[in-house]
Amino acid sequence: MCEKMIGKLLIILIIILSIIVIVLNKDKIINKIPIKYLVIKSNSMSPTLYVDDIIIIKRVKQYRVGDIITYNYKNEGLITHRIIEEKNNEFITKGDNNNSPDNESINIESVEGKVIFIINKEKVYIFLLIVSFFIAIGIIWKGLQNEKSN
Repeated sequence: MCEKMIGKLLIILIIILSIIVIVLNKDKIINKIPIKYLVIKSNSMSPTLYVDDIIIIKRVKQYRVGDIITYNYKNEGLITHRIIEEKNNEFITKGDNNNSPDNESINIESVEGKVIFIINKEKVYIFLLIVSFFIAIGIIWKGLQNEKSN
């Protein structure tokens, strides 16, 4: 019994230390992950993207006209717009729902990645509902198994 308790405490300690290391080094870790997810906060890209849609972006070697990219705008925040023109490793972008192109060209170093997958908010809710359903079924099943064993 005592050995099991020591084993559990060691596992908990390892998990806690791992979490501390991750939190202290989160910027280094996040920058090394090739894929990121973001939540859309404006309708500038509708009808392609709407508020609360989730996008998955990935850094790629080459970006082309027509790609939807996410870029860091003057270190003030991230913007996700479509490339409409390329000039000397700089991009002219525009939101699909905007009447005119963005005011400034985007340097390739500012690009965080290209949108590779879109999860619209209705699908997110359906996904969460399905996951919640299976968790509830699992809890009920476990309860029934415990009643049978008693």
